[in-house]
Amino acid sequence: MHSYLPHPKDNLVILKFQECFDEVDHWAVQCLLRSRVHGQGRIWILLQFQDFSLADSAWTIPLLDEDVRASIERLALVARPNSMPSMNSLFSSLPDAVIRQFDEEHLEAALHWVQAGDER
Repeated sequence: MHSYLPHPKDNLVILKFQECFDEVDHWAVQCLLRSRVHGQGRIWILLQFQDFSLADSAWTIPLLDEDVRASIERLALVARPNSMPSMNSLFSSLPDAVIRQFDEEHLEAALHWVQAGDER
């Protein structure tokens, strides 16, 4: 299941994933990202994974349109530390994205980084 968290910057997409990700989630996220790419060009994404199971999920980054993958400029991944290695392989197909991982307790730092792009 996913939640979309609105942000005043239209090129920033914040998504929270809980438990697993099914086909309905995949369609909704795909449509959201396509519309943002169409409207903004380059996008920044913050993905927060909470009690998330990759094994039970139907979605991976390679299933995203090539235009969407190429338009992701920055990607912040927020998850438990023990899930980070599998997260890395999941997002390795983004050609131009700068990807940074954050532990769950550093959500605010992840939001700052994805907006500003600095190393704070």
